[in-house]
Amino acid sequence: MNFNEIIQQSIEDIHLNVFYEHFTKNDEQIDSYLLNYLEIVRNLLVNNKEIDKSKLYLKILLEYSWEKLNTGIWQDVKDVYRYLYAYACYFDVLVDCRILIQNDNYQEIIKKCDLGILLGGPILEKQFNELISIINQNFNNNQDKDIGIHSPKRIRLDNDDNFNWMPIPILDLTKAIERIHCPSIEQFLTCYIQKKKPVILTGCIDHWPAMKKWSFDYLIKLAGDRTVPIELGSRYSDDDWTQKLMTITDFVNQYCRQRSSRCGYLAQHPLLDQIPDLKKDICIPDYCYISSTDNEDEEVDLNAWIGPKQTISPLHNDPKQNLLAQVVGEKYIRLYDPVHSSKLYALGSTMLNNTSSIDVENPDYERFPLFKDVPYLEFILQPGEMLYMPARHWHYVRSLSPSFSVNFWWT
Repeated sequence: MNFNEIIQQSIEDIHLNVFYEHFTKNDEQIDSYLLNYLEIVRNLLVNNKEIDKSKLYLKILLEYSWEKLNTGIWQDVKDVYRYLYAYACYFDVLVDCRILIQNDNYQEIIKKCDLGILLGGPILEKQFNELISIINQNFNNNQDKDIGIHSPKRIRLDNDDNFNWMPIPILDLTKAIERIHCPSIEQFLTCYIQKKKPVILTGCIDHWPAMKKWSFDYLIKLAGDRTVPIELGSRYSDDDWTQKLMTITDFVNQYCRQRSSRCGYLAQHPLLDQIPDLKKDICIPDYCYISSTDNEDEEVDLNAWIGPKQTISPLHNDPKQNLLAQVVGEKYIRLYDPVHSSKLYALGSTMLNNTSSIDVENPDYERFPLFKDVPYLEFILQPGEMLYMPARHWHYVRSLSPSFSVNFWWT
């Protein structure tokens, strides 16, 4: 099929049954006029008539759902508004594929697809990614250019005495963490998971294609046009911290390949779900399928962490078991056992009650006197290593060089 035939098939394949089955009653009810607008848009697209007219309805749907998605706390947004935005955004992209693609506007269309994925979540993620793949195959001539990528090159940004880098820490060897080479599943379960003991695993990800392929050049070549959320600020607990949507190319060029007065960090983002081609470069470790609950069918959550030297995740803990795989670069990490939580001065905010108030590498002992004698582990996580952190283990992370990491959360 040619491009137009594929788009027509995509239009005919999308239906609105989910709204009638789940969102026409109780507190998740969708207003009838909104559902009617969705139906009108779909009919206009299916019949390939008055395509421009559909834009008027889509403008209303997108503005309405956008406002709902951006009001209040994200986790409290009703599912119906996520679905409404995802479907309206998908229809909008299909319209653009009909009327704009010929004008070399494919990058704007890809950006809309990414917004549908970022704000709609997994609702139409597969369909958006299929559209992006089709658009790139037909219109993005940069996809097939050979830019001479072989192995990732270490980026040197250290020789600038005028830039205020934090120093590489001098490790206390009495606080070292255990390292073990490719433990068996049984050994990992009995010696570490059941004992809730952190450990670094070596030799477990050497076979990943990512270990040879991942670099900023590779990322741009594969997905430079894709839109992602970037954290701006030294650490997410700071008052001036914010987020911005930008393309991967802009992120790399503005924050990773040159010094910036503000740190940019692609952090805790399901990038490998958003860009499936990246997911092909890694494998979910078998250790992640050792469940500590009865819910053995629960999926493993994957997040990417990509950024320049000196990105910081302040001292915090997570509710799930965690494997942090270091692909490129090095990270300085400190771990604190949750038995000492009362001495780690968690922030009072409901949203950040898993985060400490303490600047770990420059603590104020007058404000936080109990922290002074809290024991900890410290180490530098090297490329090819994976760190296992039990649930609720407190951890502080600072990148010592440009860094690519992937973490896996499971219960």
